[in-house]
This record gives sequence, C-alpha cells and structure tokens, in this order.
Amino acid sequence: SGSPEPAPRRSRFSSGPPPEGQRGGFGGSPNITDALEVARRLALAKASVGNESAMRAMGIMPSTPDQGSMHMGAIERCQQFGAFVKIDNNFGHGMCHISEFPNEKRGRFESAQDVERVFPPGQRVWVRVMEIKEGGKVALSMAGVDQMTGAYDASQATGRSGFPRFDKTPDMDSVHHGVVKRVERYGVFVALDGWADGMCHVSQLARNRRYHDAAEVGADHPVGSPIWVRVCEGKEG
Repeated sequence: SGSPEPAPRRSRFSSGPPPEGQRGGFGGSPNITDALEVARRLALAKASVGNESAMRAMGIMPSTPDQGSMHMGAIERCQQFGAFVKIDNNFGHGMCHISEFPNEKRGRFESAQDVERVFPPGQRVWVRVMEIKEGGKVALSMAGVDQMTGAYDASQATGRSGFPRFDKTPDMDSVHHGVVKRVERYGVFVALDGWADGMCHVSQLARNRRYHDAAEVGADHPVGSPIWVRVCEGKEG
C-alpha cells in the first residue's frame, strides 16, 4: 500500500495585538487607511493646481497674514541684518529686521552669529506683520510686542533713535527726523520719530545725483543713519 497522506496543516490564530513593528499592516507596511488618505490628498493636490484658495485650505500653499496681525512663530535662521521666522498656522515665512527687534534686544550686530546669540534658531517668538511686500514677502516686527502674551503696545515700539513709532500718518509738507531703516535701488525706507514709516524715492534724495543700484544709495544713506525728510505724498494703505 502507498504511504499515508500527510495530515492537513492547521493554522493558528490569535486575537491579541500584532507584534511590535507589524502594527498597521503586514511586515510593518503603512495602514491602508493612511495610504488611502495619502492617495486622496495627492489627487486633491493635483486637481487643485492653479486653485490657490484650495491649496491654502489643504496646507499645500501658505496663507498670507493680514497687515498688523499678531502671530507666534519660530526663528529659522539669522543673517547680520535680521532673523527669518516661520509663522505658525501655515502663514509661511517672514523676516524681522534688526531695527524691529525689541528695544532690549537691539545692538550692533557684526555677523549672523551675533544675531543668533540674541535669537537662536528654534526660539519661539511673537511677531507683528508690518508689511506685505511685492512677491508676497512678509516684513515682521517684534518692536513693542510683549513676548510673553503677544500684546502690542505702539508706545513701546521705538525706532533706533529711541522715539516711539506709531501708525498715524504725518501731515502733508511737514518735516520730520527719522532713521534709514532699509535701502533699495529705488530709494530708502525711513522710520520716522513718532509717526508711521515712509519711503523716500531716489529722485527725492538729492538733486543732480543719479543712483544705479542699492549699493550707491546705501553709500550716501546707510542703514541706521539719521535723516531729515519732508512729507510730499500720502498714499492709501
């Protein structure tokens, strides 16, 4: 007679949790629910290309914060001229110039390392949105911002000259003292003592002087230098 057939193999099952490292799928593969969610988001992202509002709602594209709004964020990196901040709640990134640091944190910074000693990367900070520039760049300020509560006190938001900086607009043709805050090819931004900041176009800086780039403008009007200006125009916003 032939050899007996082998007994059928019996499988053993367990109702307990799977071994560590295998939870969520076979051999540690992702949970199918998570995989479906990833696939859904990828499909939505593809369908949302060109639809900025949909992409912002999904967190794919950062939202633009309102001018004057307060936000919490984290220092990402520093340069000699300021600190870059990642703003919470998908509001992207912004830059806080050294002239917009809190009064007690201001000083002379010779390098990015000097700035990092004051605001090391990763440090949590409260910031105020000062301006949304061309291209969506966000200018931030910590001047007058309580770093414990996020409350803003305009009377404590002093410029480099030590005078309080306010958001009110000066009268037309009035003359004011200020400090050069930023230099661009087309002009200088000025922090006025006790008034809202303003911009002086290169055509108004000096007569019979033609500037070709920001370096030439900065040579005559370096950041931090005092300046007297006359208000020639007040624009909306």
